[in-house]
Amino acid sequence: MIFKMHYHLQYLKKGFNNQINQKENKLKPKRQYYLRSIICINFIQVGKEVIVAEKQERKKKQLDQKKNLQNRMREFDRITVRKDSFISVLKDD
Repeated sequence: MIFKMHYHLQYLKKGFNNQINQKENKLKPKRQYYLRSIICINFIQVGKEVIVAEKQERKKKQLDQKKNLQNRMREFDRITVRKDSFISVLKDD
């Protein structure tokens, strides 16, 4: 049995304009860039022991829309963090 666990950590850095400039110039807020780092850890179960097999990490710089972010994000000061985790189980013959 091989257990795969994926952690998605997304750090959102907002492009802030000053609130005064937004009121005076009525500018639209800038698009929001975030850096996504995906960590994939493979667990192999031998008998009752679980061994960590691999660690993979990759980073992507992507754009996302506000509507998708509002439901999935939690704000910490100026940096917003989203954490999703899921487990997939594979069977080896």
